Amino acid sequence: MAFKAVGVATSSILTIQFTTSSGSSYLVNADSTPTLTISTGGAVVSTITTATNTSVGAYSAPWTPAVAGEHSLVWSFAVEGVSYSSSDTIFVLTAASSTDVSDAPDVGTANTCLITGTFIDAAGDFVSGVKVRFSPDLDAPRITGVGVIVADVTSISAANGQLAFSIVRGITGLMAISGTDLVRRVTIPSQTTVDIFELVSTGADLLEVQELELVELPRRS
Repeated sequence: MAFKAVGVATSSILTIQFTTSSGSSYLVNADSTPTLTISTGGAVVSTITTATNTSVGAYSAPWTPAVAGEHSLVWSFAVEGVSYSSSDTIFVLTAASSTDVSDAPDVGTANTCLITGTFIDAAGDFVSGVKVRFSPDLDAPRITGVGVIVADVTSISAANGQLAFSIVRGITGLMAISGTDLVRRVTIPSQTTVDIFELVSTGADLLEVQELELVELPRRS
């Protein structure tokens, strides 16, 4: 049973991950897109057939509840011709007066780039708790058209191994990923979104041994 602290008119992302009996990720997709049926008080309030296949065996779908209270979720899908269903319960708390946009940057998405990524271990299981930190360079580029950058940005991967955070476009700084040797100086691109691994691949590895350029000076006797 899940507990979601969301309110009416507040968008939420509902997910499902196929697992084995031992709890490990089951790396196979459904035969077709799973159907998510949401009901409350015995009445169906929403049927979602457009879930996104976020990774092998994992699906997600956005949902905006219309009423507060207990909701029943039922995912229906087939794998290798065998039909399955998975049920869960979500509690929608007190109604919100308007759509919650707290996750959106205050300076607007037109001025920021959404950094996304999914972390797994060598066995193919999702890894939670991976911390990513972006530290802007301490120089003039901290002064942008939308304000002065005065703090780092950090994000931690969730249970499904995923993270997402926004950074002002055009800023240069260090991107570090915990548990890895990845420390790169990158420039945030002027685009809507970018995968974190694509982004760090554009930067130089600050931890590798650097070759010094030696200059031979003339000798004087």
